[in-house]
This record gives sequence, C-alpha cells and structure tokens, in this order.
Amino acid sequence: AAEKEIREIAEKETGFYRIEQRGTGSENLADINRIWDMGQYSSSLYSSSFHASYRNFRKETFMLEQPNRNILMQPVSENPVFQRLMGVKYIVSREDILGYEKCKTSENIPIYKRKDVLPVAYVTDRVIGESTFEQLEFPCNQQVLWDYAVARTGEERADMKDKLRQELISLEPEILKCFDAEDTMEKTKDGYHIQTDKRRDVFLDILKPGEGDILFLQFDVKNNKKSKDVSIWVENVENKLSSAAHIYFNENRKFTYALNLEHDKKEILLGLGPGDYEICNIKCFLGKFRDRPEKLCQAKVDIDKNKTKGNEIVGSVNVEKKGYLITSIPYEDNFEVEQDGKKVPYEKVNTAFLGMKIDRGRHEIRIVYHAPGFLAGKRMSAFGVVCFFFLLLCRKRDYSFTKNY
Repeated sequence: AAEKEIREIAEKETGFYRIEQRGTGSENLADINRIWDMGQYSSSLYSSSFHASYRNFRKETFMLEQPNRNILMQPVSENPVFQRLMGVKYIVSREDILGYEKCKTSENIPIYKRKDVLPVAYVTDRVIGESTFEQLEFPCNQQVLWDYAVARTGEERADMKDKLRQELISLEPEILKCFDAEDTMEKTKDGYHIQTDKRRDVFLDILKPGEGDILFLQFDVKNNKKSKDVSIWVENVENKLSSAAHIYFNENRKFTYALNLEHDKKEILLGLGPGDYEICNIKCFLGKFRDRPEKLCQAKVDIDKNKTKGNEIVGSVNVEKKGYLITSIPYEDNFEVEQDGKKVPYEKVNTAFLGMKIDRGRHEIRIVYHAPGFLAGKRMSAFGVVCFFFLLLCRKRDYSFTKNY
C-alpha cells in the first residue's frame, strides 16, 4: 500500500522534494535506505562506505538524534529545521506529524505535507561566509540555516551570533515528578544522576508556553555502566548511547533534540531509560519559526522528470538576483555540472552539499555524478572479455591441431 501511495505522490509532485516514512523505532530502522518508488528520495543512510561530509553534517553540525546502536545507521530525523533544509515535503505516517498537514488518506495510510520546506535545488542571494558559520554554536548553527545558506565566499557577518541569540528564548528546565521509591534521581551540581531498572516517564517544565514553536534541547550523558546502553526520549524522539563494547559503538555522548511544539505546551514528556547514568550541561532554548516569511528560496529549479534519472539531474531555473544555486545533494569531487550546455565550476555549500555561483537569467542546469573507478572498471571488464575470447580461440586451435596430429 505504501508503494502505491508514494508512487502517486512522486508522479503528481511537480517540484524536487523528498518523501519519507515514519513509524516505530523498528519500522524506521527497517526503512533506512528503503524506497518504494524510483521517484522517492530520502535523507536516511546506512552504508559501511559513508559520505564523510554528510555524516559530519548530521553528527557534528546538526547533531541529529541517534536512536540506533550502530554509528553507521543514519535514520530519518524528527528535527524540523533539518526536515525543511533537506526538502522533506511529504511524510507517510500513521501518527500525526506536528508541523505537517494531512493531505491524503487511502487504505489507512495517511500522507502528511509541509509547504515551507526548501526544494532539493534552489537559488538564493542570502549567503553568509563559512567563517561566520563556524563561529555559531548550538542551536544557532541550525537556526541560521532557516534564513541563510553558507558558502566560502558568502558575506561575513560579525553581528550574526548576537542577532540569532536575541531571537531565541533561553530556558532553565526543571524535571517534575519524582521516581518510584525503588529508583533514584539525584540532583547534581550541573544536572541529574539517574538510577533505574526500567524506563521512567517524567516531565520537563519549559515554563514559557506559547512563546516558541521549536524546542532545542541538549545535554551530555555519562554512562556509569559502560557495558549497557542508555536511551532517553524527549516526547517520541529517542537518543541512544550504545555500550562501549558494541562493535559499531555510536559515540553519542551528547544528546541533542529539536522538535516542533504544540501551541501553549508547558510540559515535555521525558522518558528516562534503564541504567546508571548522569546528564549534565543542559542547554534548552525556544525558537519561533512558525509563520515567518519565506526569504531564502528565491527561485526553484524546475526538474525535467523525463531526463532526470540514474546519475543525472536535469532542470531549469529563472534567476532574478545573482547568487548561489544551493542543493541538498551531498558534495563529491566526481560531479560534472553544466550550465546552458557548458561545464561550470561547483563548490561545497552549507558545509556538505553541492552548489555553485549563478548569474541572472534563465539557465538550463545539468548535474551528472560519475562513480569513482567506473570508467576504469568498464575498461578492465572490456579487457577481460577480449582476453576470454582470445583464450577460447587459442583453445579451439589447440584442439584442432591435436585432432589433426
């Protein structure tokens, strides 16, 4: 059923966006790298040969939630800023998705849609420099990508850090409702020491309901039983620190959450998993993003679906202001980019993605990816085929000579 629904969405959507599935933790795990139609694109990734820049963007820049024990597993994220940046316009889910509106229900499979996400390829002149971006800490390094792109030659803004902090509401959240008698939750100098044999649900008081629509929360986790996993949920978003003995230890010692808030929500459900651990250095902020005017995307790249297939993306864009073409396609040295039939230089934007400078006017864009070693592999295969037929010919001649003798 999901296959049918996703195919219909992909066929009807005229823009270039991503479609993802959401479900339980085990369902999300099973859906990593899974697509139901060739027109479906997803932000998840599981590969032993991971893309270093994209992995660093997820792990170091956005510090996305990590619900899996395996460091190589990068599932779909609940982070609304990341969803917008990556162009996740549609989500297939049996649960309501905050920030998204239900647009279709068929065969008991609801489809949710979000209007303000960025397309996978667009043009903007709102670009800040890499040096400015590198000075931004959590959550400003996420917040800024709502209104600006990042490039090496972008505008350097000394005031950016202060400007962004003024837009955030800093909170000092307090955990409400104590554990049962058999468990302990002890207040420490900079956090809490937790000992429990099963998951306990408590509440985090955010004190200022209605003043923001995205909650940013981050804290360090110290596992006192390194042979065991530690999991903590904020609402339905899980972070896990896997056992240090796990073969793919996920190294997730700093739990980071970003999630949409219901209007006037005062308490956040906090699920504390079993174990003996400490949480400290708690940072908590409210950001207001709802109903902000669209400034970043100034022109969308219209994709030619008949020509966009395999390793090739073809489209056109009408640029009114000189700026940058920004994509959420991970950057590689093996791309070939053409503008109006001519090869043009491209660069890394937003620290991990493909982009290029672009002038005013209407332009035809073609992006082709050449897999490393593909040409060499073809030549070696062709050489192998020639050798095979040569050996067959030699064998046939030897057989004829022996028979005549």
